[in-house]
Amino acid sequence: HASYGLKYSVVDMRLQNGLGQVTQKNISLIPDTCLEKITAVKHCNGRDVWVIAHTWNSNQFRAFLVTPSGVTVTPVISNTGTFVGQDLNKMLGYMKASPDGARLAVAYGRSSTTDFAELYSFNNQTGQVYNPLYLPSFSTITNLPLDEGLYGVEFSPNGQRLYTSAKYEFGINNETKSLIYQYDLSNPSPVAILASRTLIDSAVLLAIGAMQLGPDRKIYVTYSGHSHLGAISNPDALGTACNYNRNEVQIMLFPTDSISPQYGLPVFFPHFFKTPVIATGNCQFSNISFSLDNSTPLDSVKWNFGDPASGTNNYSTSFTPVHIFSAQGAYTVSTALFYPGGCVDTISKTVHAGPVSVFLGNDTTLCTGDTLRLRMNIQGASNLWNDNSSDTILNVYQAGTYWIRVKIGECSAIDTIRVYFRNPPSFTLGVDTAVCITSPINLFPIPQNNALTYSWNTGASSQQITINTSGTYWLTAFDNIVANCSSSDTVIIFPKQLPFYSLGSDLSICAKDTAVLTATVIGASAYLWNTGQISPTINAYQAGTYWADVTKDGCTFRDTVLLSVKPLPVINFGNDTTICEDRTLLLDAQNTGSQYLWQNSSSMQQYLVETAGSYYVKVTTNGCSSSDTISVQYNYKPLFSLGRDTMICPGQSIVLKPVIQNGSPLSYRWSIGAITNTYSITEAGI
Repeated sequence: HASYGLKYSVVDMRLQNGLGQVTQKNISLIPDTCLEKITAVKHCNGRDVWVIAHTWNSNQFRAFLVTPSGVTVTPVISNTGTFVGQDLNKMLGYMKASPDGARLAVAYGRSSTTDFAELYSFNNQTGQVYNPLYLPSFSTITNLPLDEGLYGVEFSPNGQRLYTSAKYEFGINNETKSLIYQYDLSNPSPVAILASRTLIDSAVLLAIGAMQLGPDRKIYVTYSGHSHLGAISNPDALGTACNYNRNEVQIMLFPTDSISPQYGLPVFFPHFFKTPVIATGNCQFSNISFSLDNSTPLDSVKWNFGDPASGTNNYSTSFTPVHIFSAQGAYTVSTALFYPGGCVDTISKTVHAGPVSVFLGNDTTLCTGDTLRLRMNIQGASNLWNDNSSDTILNVYQAGTYWIRVKIGECSAIDTIRVYFRNPPSFTLGVDTAVCITSPINLFPIPQNNALTYSWNTGASSQQITINTSGTYWLTAFDNIVANCSSSDTVIIFPKQLPFYSLGSDLSICAKDTAVLTATVIGASAYLWNTGQISPTINAYQAGTYWADVTKDGCTFRDTVLLSVKPLPVINFGNDTTICEDRTLLLDAQNTGSQYLWQNSSSMQQYLVETAGSYYVKVTTNGCSSSDTISVQYNYKPLFSLGRDTMICPGQSIVLKPVIQNGSPLSYRWSIGAITNTYSITEAGI
């Protein structure tokens, strides 16, 4: 805070393994209130540094010399320029020194009257600030109402251009307007400097803040709350040729990002940006010419080209020397600058002897999700990638054309690479599932693609595999165009419980018998027999192979049984019969070698019938039985008489007629062949 005055601390960088440690702190240099403006200038001895501040309620500058012995607490005091009263707003604004330390510029913020800036000369040998030039407020000229007013100031790298920034509010709605102006300090007179003021940018609704020269020799500009830093890309150029861009560096990635620029930027030691050495021709590796961008104030110079192999040619006292380096590579060229009064300064620049060659590699194709790391790390070179980054590495995540410009000194080279991306193979093995492993199962990717290479966890490299067991199976598919571009999928195969059952062992039945085949399973959802029947039980009576498919929970199990049919023994006694009373009937059950059972428990193959009755036999062959029954009746012989022997007279006849006692119906046959029931006799005889 400005009311605390000016204090300093000492850090010993030899401590904590090079991390440094504060050994003294808050040592007061200006106990009273001072402005928020501070800068530093290299002493003309090339070693010490002046730290310059401005006190409160005065026109006084105080320059403190920092030497290897410490900070000189007695400052060099310069009372010069406009008196700054007790207006707190005059604390606002920056103080900057030119890179060569010859000038100071100070911005004084708004007050109840006006705002302004002043340009001073600085003697880096004595520490004196002198020769002020008043730079009037923008609002005085444009009749804009006052706001923060002049705030930022900055010198170009060659010290010949001064830039100032200011913010005002104007109009009915007090809209913000920010302005950047350039002054040409190469003009010979103050009047000419004031007349050279050129408007570089006028931005509405942006609140401009500080400006700061960077190591890339660009001047960066901040806007409070804006998403980008602006930049003056060629600050040594006159007018709008300085090439100003309000959106040079993106800071806020999203509108809701909590990180955004404010008004201030850190102040750097400007001597770091003092590089007045100009080298030309080094891109051809011969006759490299050197010069200084401003040699007017110098008495003499001494060059050291950093090339001991060149012998005495390694040194020169010319203001415009030419050197041929002994080998290709980067060299640090230093120049000792001798000023009137005995001041000496040393500046250096890295140059590259020989052509710059860069190669990002051939155009390539990557797998989506992969990163290509483009690397370019040439000693002493600065990189500029197509995204405006300057790192040695650029990570590529998406397809496009990428380029790099590598610059060493004034030498540069560009290479371009085209990067394509291919999506990894897309497929699925399906969802984890429970299956009925009764037969081999085929696993394959969906969709199938013959242009890919496959690798299963089973060791197979085919597109499809056949499995016989449950388990976890995964497949990796490789793109044959892009190496290591792959994707994987996993499927878990769970075993289902099969509806096990048994139809029993193969069996035989006798002809005309029936076998009951049962495939009943509790909870089964379907039955299917080879006969086409869909019941859990069937009756089988024909020889053959019988199977049944039983389905439960989507799983089907089959069992098979062989049924054979044995023939029955054949028995045929014929029709029931009647025989004469003095006859017998022999019944034969045949089927030799079988078992027999007659109605009277006889076990013989034959049975002799001697009386009337019903006769039955059961014949068993190979466990199969047949039976037959016959009814046998007996008839009595017919009883009759022709009477007693008799005699007749010649010429007489007699009729013979049998007298029947039993028998009916009857048929007749006489000895002479007649078949009538009577016979007339006329001759003697029997």
